[in-house]
Amino acid sequence: MPTHPDTCLATAVPLHLAEWVAALEPLTQFGVAGLMGTLWVWERYLSRNRENQLTEAHQLIRDERKQLAILIDLVHQNTQALHRVELTTAHLERVADHDNHTHSPPPTRHHDTTQS
Repeated sequence: MPTHPDTCLATAVPLHLAEWVAALEPLTQFGVAGLMGTLWVWERYLSRNRENQLTEAHQLIRDERKQLAILIDLVHQNTQALHRVELTTAHLERVADHDNHTHSPPPTRHHDTTQS
């Protein structure tokens, strides 16, 4: 169904003011009550279209919120993983430094043979 407010309900063709007047002329035979009924149907049609647009927009927002929550969770998990990698790396560096100091042979002294 057309969503543009200047569209004839019966033909789904955009109408200009002069065309609106021409389209409403046959309805004058029903008097004010017929015109009021027609305007009421037209208003309900436009309201329904607007409600559909709002429902679609609301669903898009909900979908994006779900996607954003997933993204935030992934960033949180990645941050935790990087923190664990940093802690492990620091621990391995301490272990390596400790091993180098405890297992390294004592420094050897070289005698300079050029001096006698």
